[in-house]
Amino acid sequence: LLTHGDPGTGKYLERTYFPRVTGPVRIGRSAWIGAASTILPGITVGECSVVAAGSVVVHDVAPYSVVAGVPARLVRSLRGEENRQA
Repeated sequence: LLTHGDPGTGKYLERTYFPRVTGPVRIGRSAWIGAASTILPGITVGECSVVAAGSVVVHDVAPYSVVAGVPARLVRSLRGEENRQA
C-alpha cells in the first residue's frame, strides 16, 4: 500500500516532471487484497471486493467487484443474483 510517491531527487525534478502524489488508501470491510498487489495513493477498495494477486490498482475499486491485472481492471461483479448462494 502506497500513501505517497515522489522521485526524491531534488525539488526541480520533483516539481517539473514527477510531482509528489499523496493520499490515504482506504480498504473496505471484507475486502481481499491478493499477495504482491500494489495499491497507489488515494485509492479506495470497496467493501466485499477482491484485488487479484500481483495487481496494480490505479483507480478506485467499486464495492462487490473483482479486479485483476496491471493496471487492474474489472473482471467480475459480485452483485448479481447468479452469484448469490442460498
